[in-house]
Amino acid sequence: MTERRPEVSVLMAVRNAEHLVDQQIACVLSQRGVCLELLICDDASTDRTWARLAAWQGDPRVRLLRNRRRLFPAATRNRLLALARGPYCSPCDADDLLLPGTLAALLEALRADPGAGVATGPLLQTFADRRRAPRLIGAPPLTHWDLLGGNVCHPASLIRTRLLRSVGGYAPHLRLSEDWDLMLRLRERARFVSIRGRLASVWRLQRRSRSRIVRGRTRALNSRPLSRDRRTRATRAAHATVRRGPAASPSPAHQRDRRGVPGPATRGAPPRRATARAAPGPAALL
Repeated sequence: MTERRPEVSVLMAVRNAEHLVDQQIACVLSQRGVCLELLICDDASTDRTWARLAAWQGDPRVRLLRNRRRLFPAATRNRLLALARGPYCSPCDADDLLLPGTLAALLEALRADPGAGVATGPLLQTFADRRRAPRLIGAPPLTHWDLLGGNVCHPASLIRTRLLRSVGGYAPHLRLSEDWDLMLRLRERARFVSIRGRLASVWRLQRRSRSRIVRGRTRALNSRPLSRDRRTRATRAAHATVRRGPAASPSPAHQRDRRGVPGPATRGAPPRRATARAAPGPAALL
């Protein structure tokens, strides 16, 4: 008997999630009305995550991989993307809960609109410390301004695999905001559609979540109204800060040419102590 090709490839990058991953795997495998494969890669976890994943090897829909060293989510997801067999991909994390019927609804939305490249749905963001009330994201449907502000429904999305590969997948040099960066690049290439009238996923934000860092870096972007040009430049600066970290630039008076000879600004001038200046961050563009 010929094995049926999956319609949807679910990509799950996991690290140190032994207390969360079983619930999300069960949610994915319980999806009805869609033929799927679940690709999971353990990003060099230091807890018992790999042991928890190994218990799911008996399901033929599950394929497990393990990184020998930590590659971070972007590179890990790209590794899964290279193995995806389905014409559609759905990214998710161990701290998500994919609600029943979500994949079938997202798939129906994309099939009904051949010109769309990405389908998203509303998700509920909850907080482990319970100091904040749950927050609904993506209802009403996302707009381009929402994406610029960081309001991303990445774990409640379905993307055409060909489109995802055409934009190069996730940016491997980003250790934070790789999902935000991907959605912005996808929005430049394709149209988004949204499902309505149903919750697609629950995002269980943990105390040590990487997204808490991102939220702090983007708070300045949402603190005041900005023009389209200023918001775009500030968003790019925020991505650059996450990608490179604070950079130091030498004083122009002490720059040297390729031969090591002091430049025109320093010839004939007494030596001065070099100073390092921090590169301007997003706030400088506001």
